[in-house]
Amino acid sequence: MTEVFRSLGRGSFYMDGPMFSNYTFLVTCHPKNLEYILKTNFSNFPKGESFKEIFDALGVGIFNVDSDAWRLQRKLAHAGLRLGEFKDQVANTSRKVVEEQLVPFLAHVAEEGFSNDLQDVFSRYAYDINMGMVFGRYENYLYIGLPSNEMAEITDAALRALLFRNVVPLFVWKLQRLFRIGKERVIMKAQKMVDENYGEYIFQKRKHLLAGVETADLLSIYIKALADNSSNFASLAGKDNYLKDEMLNLFLSTENQLSRKTYFLMEVW
Repeated sequence: MTEVFRSLGRGSFYMDGPMFSNYTFLVTCHPKNLEYILKTNFSNFPKGESFKEIFDALGVGIFNVDSDAWRLQRKLAHAGLRLGEFKDQVANTSRKVVEEQLVPFLAHVAEEGFSNDLQDVFSRYAYDINMGMVFGRYENYLYIGLPSNEMAEITDAALRALLFRNVVPLFVWKLQRLFRIGKERVIMKAQKMVDENYGEYIFQKRKHLLAGVETADLLSIYIKALADNSSNFASLAGKDNYLKDEMLNLFLSTENQLSRKTYFLMEVW
């Protein structure tokens, strides 16, 4: 994409989508356009129904809503991310994963002298940190031996399947969904696993909070905020489907950022 921008000598261009898809994309990297779309006139650019349909697996989370719902969820997310307790949780989680998993793993690789797929390592690193930040859980996905983790693997596969929806005609993935085949089958399996696992995480977290076990992960922060009847977020209270969708949105967002940043830092190093 960078080469295309440079060859055209301008900051924006139109791009046709795949054959029969009836898609046309406006691609831009011009700073003024980005400011206009993402900041100055953000309300003029809703995601729209097509976006919500393609990314329906994200449910009613922050990346799939518009208008008042988006503003309310953004306010809640910002309130949680600004808390000093959460910042401490991030620091402690990162340190724990680095000291107990990443360093021992890299030392083992160096000692044994075998090669390894760093992209896989970064993904596992990001997954483990994210589990600690979002749910207060430690999965040891980066442990020596690189154990399998069906939840992590099916989530990655489902993300690729959602992106696949953007590059094929609408009827293709809708037919796959109708007959429960191909990449749509992967999305369905992932949705079922997320529903079951995240539902259990929420149940256990509420149980711990009622027992007086205080944690500063995002799930705990959200549960307490929704339980506060005096807050602006009380309208979302009791909606476990919202909690599951929101945790999934936050998890996927931070994991993607962590993986990219880790890859960049390792390249520099």
